[in-house]
Amino acid sequence: MSQHKVNLIVHGHFYQPPREDPWTNEIEDQPSAFPEKNWNYRIAKECYGPNAYSRVLDENGKIIQIINNYQYISFNFGPTLLNWLEEKEPDVFQFVIEADKQSVLDHQGHGNAIAQVYNHVIMPLQTFEDKKTQILWGLKHFETKFGRKSEGIWLSETAVDYQTIDLLIEMGIKFIILSPIQAESFKMSNSDHWIDAKKQPIDSQQVYKVVRSHGELAVFFFDQDLSHSVSFEHLLHNADHFASRIIHNPLVKNDTDVIIIASDGEIFGHHEPFGDMCLSSLIHNYHNNNQQIRFTNFGEYLAENPPENEVEIWLGNDNKGSSWSCIHGVGRWYKNCGCYTGGYPDWTQEWRHPLRKGLDILKKSIDHIYQQELSDMIDDVWALRNDYIEFILNNYNLDNLGFLSRHAKQKLNKEEIKKILRLLEAQKYAFFMYTSCGWFFTEISGIETIQNLKYAYKSYLLTEPEQQDNTALEEMKAKLKEAKSNIKEYHQGLWLLEKWVIPEIQDIFHIANNFIALQIYLPQYNKTDFNIFNHYFYKDFLISPISNNKEIKKGQITIIDKTNRYDVKMFFIIKINEYNHYQLYITDQDFSHFNEIKEQIQKNKKINHPYINNLCEQNLLTQIKNAIIAEITRDKLDEIAEMNAQQLPGVLELLERFKNINSGLTELPKFFIRNTIEAYFYLLTEKLITFPSQVQYKELAKIFELTNFFKLEIEATLLKKKFSQILKDELSQNEDLLSPVYAKAVELIKFCNQAHLKIEKFQLENYIFHILKNHVPQLAQQLKDTIEEETKFKIMIQIRKIIALADIFNISIEEENTRFFDIIENINIEL
Repeated sequence: MSQHKVNLIVHGHFYQPPREDPWTNEIEDQPSAFPEKNWNYRIAKECYGPNAYSRVLDENGKIIQIINNYQYISFNFGPTLLNWLEEKEPDVFQFVIEADKQSVLDHQGHGNAIAQVYNHVIMPLQTFEDKKTQILWGLKHFETKFGRKSEGIWLSETAVDYQTIDLLIEMGIKFIILSPIQAESFKMSNSDHWIDAKKQPIDSQQVYKVVRSHGELAVFFFDQDLSHSVSFEHLLHNADHFASRIIHNPLVKNDTDVIIIASDGEIFGHHEPFGDMCLSSLIHNYHNNNQQIRFTNFGEYLAENPPENEVEIWLGNDNKGSSWSCIHGVGRWYKNCGCYTGGYPDWTQEWRHPLRKGLDILKKSIDHIYQQELSDMIDDVWALRNDYIEFILNNYNLDNLGFLSRHAKQKLNKEEIKKILRLLEAQKYAFFMYTSCGWFFTEISGIETIQNLKYAYKSYLLTEPEQQDNTALEEMKAKLKEAKSNIKEYHQGLWLLEKWVIPEIQDIFHIANNFIALQIYLPQYNKTDFNIFNHYFYKDFLISPISNNKEIKKGQITIIDKTNRYDVKMFFIIKINEYNHYQLYITDQDFSHFNEIKEQIQKNKKINHPYINNLCEQNLLTQIKNAIIAEITRDKLDEIAEMNAQQLPGVLELLERFKNINSGLTELPKFFIRNTIEAYFYLLTEKLITFPSQVQYKELAKIFELTNFFKLEIEATLLKKKFSQILKDELSQNEDLLSPVYAKAVELIKFCNQAHLKIEKFQLENYIFHILKNHVPQLAQQLKDTIEEETKFKIMIQIRKIIALADIFNISIEEENTRFFDIIENINIEL
């Protein structure tokens, strides 16, 4: 066993490609992410959340510690992912921020978090100005979220070239992290001899520096073998084995050496289930306890060990740059270099080159328009774009346009401001269309590439008013036609654009359709329930019947895009048909055009008119469509459920008879029994607002006793969610430690265990663990200090209730039990 601590830096690159629809800024449901709504939610549940409160278990599988892994590892979060966490998973977001703040205190002023270039583009393939903006946006985003400057930066796919390095030095970045394969040559501090890193591997236990004319940049190289074992060889299956590989690493020669492990952060729980728990066990057993391993971070290590050895960076086979995931350099993101992930052996990646060329053509046109249209109004259009991140981070607040006034040549009017903001937003989406994931996998029809095509088309449409002609679009389409799919029925990139992207566009008329439908069907809706209201709002909404016909109404609405205050006033006629279906005829012209289609409206026909759009409920966003359907069907569903649930006594009697005669169930009785019980569950969850009553427990117990006996698969998701929600609400909102809530919670958990009803307990375990470790010691102290016998009894009972609750939540109570009985032995209580 090693006699000294081993310095260890584990870096997690936490990132997901942006998945928001560029017209609605919502992530639509992704069936491939089942059982969650989309992949962000799925991975948050499997990785981002678990790493914020990771369990350490004892030999009996009981929780002995809950650790925030982010407090110990180095990490970066992609800005677009962190934005999503802040909005959708605020508790996890706060754990991440707090972990970084604590790490600053733990590591001599050096935090664990580092910045990332903004939206995961491959830096060597970007223009000089684009590289600059990507870095500045990433740094500004980091400062806004973490409240401090970042010492280092994560380069997407660790892709690097010297122009990027020069910019990083210029902007004050101290370090980057690379793969050992990205070293071209190195020389030691006591020598002038450069060593070829392809012949003699670089020592990744040391920190190096790239020296340029205007400064230097520290470079950390991660341990290739260990990082590969973590990512692909299941090293996270066993914390002791993991620790042994670190402690007994033969490459560690002295106390100043450091082992660096770098991987996608998602490996800790998503790609490797329970990988977060291996990491937290490593932290608990080998850093916090026996201290054989010292978790540090790059900033702290660099301050203690300034680099003396120099390194030169490999620029790949094409002299463009290198990365950690393409052995050829950066070919993976612009040509068929041979690297691929997924698919079949005979699939080709020839589509990568025309896709890149097509987007380059479009980007050149967008940049030309941006520069040409703004140069008369703005001193430096690229400096303006660099500062646009301030506006984005300020939630597109038009009351704060300081970034714009700093660069304007003269006072700008409202129309000029709208135009500038629109073209800046086009620049943002032009960045997004280069998101690296679009080229990473084997097939062009993957969701990542389709997402990039959405961003490309959105960027084009934002510049369309300034396009002299559609040359750039047609040239891009011609290149996409060359980008052949490996799947015959998907043809090529142009087919995907025209069949999958363009028809799904939620243009301003589609957005209006959503607002109008909500106003008609859900007039009392809460805006915060629908994400679309974060990005658009409406005004001047009017609607009234035409003559005495209640089925046909006319109206007007103005939709405003919050990102640039682009507004469109529209007029519409809506016909509501049988079963609440509707046809919407809408135009941005005037009402006169509706005279041309009177007959079609009366007959409820779809129309083909140059100035009128024809939409219906099928064109609504899924979120709004579901809300409307739920509202208009609620009464009928409740009525049907009530009718079915009334048969519950008869169903239970039937099951008892079958049980008594030891007979199985045929399919027909099973069908009716399921319907009745599931209808009862539905109604119960609608009514329950707190813990079930004893009558309800008795009825539920009978149901589960019989259904479990017959091994009947009953859909109980709604019931499980309701019980989980009740526990969360009752426990987290209760501040009275002497409350009976804890006993009721124990009763509910025991019932669920007996009924084999698996409920979501993760967040509850966090809360109970906090109560056990923080409040029970306080109660124990009160027990020592209290004189009144009655109060002592109350405290004793409450401690026992909390300990019992923790025990049923699979939390180790050994320490608390010992403390409790030690106190009991030393105090006098008259029985």
